[in-house]
Amino acid sequence: MGQSRGTSCYLALVAIATVACSSAPDPDAPTQVQRYGEGRYFVAYQSNFGPAKAKNNAIQDANRHCENLGGLMEPVESETTGTYPVMTFELIFTCHLPGAEDPEP
Repeated sequence: MGQSRGTSCYLALVAIATVACSSAPDPDAPTQVQRYGEGRYFVAYQSNFGPAKAKNNAIQDANRHCENLGGLMEPVESETTGTYPVMTFELIFTCHLPGAEDPEP
């Protein structure tokens, strides 16, 4: 019985850690967005539940960053890396501001 209890405690701890590592960005928290050159930004998220969760979190953070600047997020480049189920989604994007000239490609 002691073995079973130890195993169940370990599994519960792993489940809590997994959820904590893949939670969605808090809408009131600062974004994880970083400046990535002239007029470009970078954000990356990792998920223990496959690429969809990481991609969703990165896009939400990018959209929120651009909304805070008064613009719309425009993806430039993205990449998914890792070994399933632990995946990382990286996104490079620009923020298109109303009335601003389009950046040179």
